[in-house]
Amino acid sequence: MKVRITEYLDIELDTEQWQCNRCNHVLGPASADYKRGCLVAEVPIAEAHPALTEG
Repeated sequence: MKVRITEYLDIELDTEQWQCNRCNHVLGPASADYKRGCLVAEVPIAEAHPALTEG
């Protein structure tokens, strides 16, 4: 049984795991911080968004 925790986060009580409720990706055990299961990509700021001004 799933329980909604936030807009995008569920906890699956049967398996005791955090789960994205949009894509059903398992983020990790409920005993741990779900944020550890979230993907993070570190890129230079210029790669993330082009400069709006020059100089």
